[in-house]
Amino acid sequence: MRLLLSGDETNQNIHGKVFAAMRHLLRTRLEIGSSPTILDATNLRRRDRKHWLRLITKYGAIAEAVHFDVPLALALKRNNSRPRVVPTEVIEQMFYGLQPPTESEGFTKITTISA
Repeated sequence: MRLLLSGDETNQNIHGKVFAAMRHLLRTRLEIGSSPTILDATNLRRRDRKHWLRLITKYGAIAEAVHFDVPLALALKRNNSRPRVVPTEVIEQMFYGLQPPTESEGFTKITTISA
């Protein structure tokens, strides 16, 4: 989405615009009945997922989550082998801030992929 909007996938200055566009696209797909729709966003915390789930259930759709359970050491190793490396402290913050998804949030199904 960052690439689509700004021409630069690394542009962190348009965070609000990125998520506004994602909400618009999701809402439109739900309104016209396009299914399935995959929302690829980190959504580390319950509060990050809450508004997406509210929107999805408003249209009577179901929400499934995919949770990648990756040890910190492996995440850091994989990150260091990428062309676009995320700073170590950011990966660590994300790792320690993660709240895995739960059915009580409103997910119909949760698939955990362990590394």
